[in-house]
Amino acid sequence: MNHYKYIVLGSGIAAYAALEELIKKTKDICVISKEDECYLRPLLSKTTFSSYNFKVTYLPDIYEGIPFIHEEVKEVDVDNKIINQKYQYETLIYALGAENRKLDSIENGFYLRHIEDFYRIKRELPFVKEVGIIGGGMIGLEVAHLLSKMNKRVNIYEYMDHLIPRYFTKEDSDYLINILASMNVHVECHSRRSDYEEKCVIVSIGNTKNNVFDEPIKVDEKMKFKSDIYACGDCVEGNFALWNEAYEQGKIAGSNALGKEATFEKKTYPVLFHLDKIGVYAGDINSDRTFTRIIENDLFSINENSKKTYISVHDGHIVVIGDLRYVDMVKEGRL
Repeated sequence: MNHYKYIVLGSGIAAYAALEELIKKTKDICVISKEDECYLRPLLSKTTFSSYNFKVTYLPDIYEGIPFIHEEVKEVDVDNKIINQKYQYETLIYALGAENRKLDSIENGFYLRHIEDFYRIKRELPFVKEVGIIGGGMIGLEVAHLLSKMNKRVNIYEYMDHLIPRYFTKEDSDYLINILASMNVHVECHSRRSDYEEKCVIVSIGNTKNNVFDEPIKVDEKMKFKSDIYACGDCVEGNFALWNEAYEQGKIAGSNALGKEATFEKKTYPVLFHLDKIGVYAGDINSDRTFTRIIENDLFSINENSKKTYISVHDGHIVVIGDLRYVDMVKEGRL
């Protein structure tokens, strides 16, 4: 039986942040993950598939002198503090993240979560002219944008009646759909399809949490799940698969595992992405105003005939499509 004071499960950004804290005090640590060392996964949907020199940006190497075991975690014996019947811990940090939600009806669908997924899609693309994307969330939109730059016709199929319903109103969505159409990206909302004509279909409909326990992973403000077990990142109930949130939770978990008194404060993180020169921002704002406004500016054209930035504030949410400098102007009440 291999014994360690601390075992970190996972190699995502939450696990990495926890490890950053732990190595300040000790190297009596073991990391167990079926994946490689931590890399910036958000880049997977932001790096063009046409690049032949693609290299995922790995975070700085902090694993030197620490055992890194490439193994799938299948069991956590809480009573005896043992992982997979062979690794014993005193304190455990559980940060196994999540996996893409699968669609059983799509037998040969593609998913984008890991490096291997990126290369699977990349190998398929030279043989297709048209790609279907199931899911009109941020990842689906970013991938659609990348494919449009490769001169692919892209069809997005969204189950809801508009894109990014967590932040967007239908009017916001309609405005963005018009922009996407000019990029040869076509959106079908309220889609109830069960079959697709495209030979390449990429599924992006959220995730399922990696949980080997018999109960949901719910933590307190110190990221404590059970006695001597801290949990952080996408595996935790209530999280929205946001990089910043996972990183902050990992640091809190690592600090408290060392005996400190750190508290995680829930925040609302904005959605921010770019379609060529068009910035898209969605987040919360302290306002009860409801308005939609088009702001004239001279920075760039959203289409050939217009130079506009779209701003909507509704039910405490702000959406800006265009010049993102207007985000601060709205927040400061100057618009």
